[in-house]
Amino acid sequence: QVNVPIFDGFDKRSKIERAKIQKLTTQNQIKLLEESIWLEIQNTEIDFENAKNRVREQEKNMNLADRIYKTTQIKYKEGVGSSLELSQAEQALFQAQNNYNRALYEAIQAKIALDSALGK
Repeated sequence: QVNVPIFDGFDKRSKIERAKIQKLTTQNQIKLLEESIWLEIQNTEIDFENAKNRVREQEKNMNLADRIYKTTQIKYKEGVGSSLELSQAEQALFQAQNNYNRALYEAIQAKIALDSALGK
């Protein structure tokens, strides 16, 4: 005795369609993942470049504050400047040094994020 189904209720066709849809969904997910990885890499590269620029700018600011502080010290020692000016110049130097150190820290964080995005 042989059973041969004459009508399967479109079961085979629906399975094929579901498999096609699943394949397209998977392909779209892969493409979306690739694009998000690329975008993350681009963003972290930009962040790292910006952080390096901030370090350079803060270094310039710190050097300027140092020169101003040294000039103010000379003025104070020669009796031309006041102790208030010296104190303000010193505070500005400390603030500039703090900003530089913070920029270095942020650059290191940006580098770590970039390495992570690149899978290093």
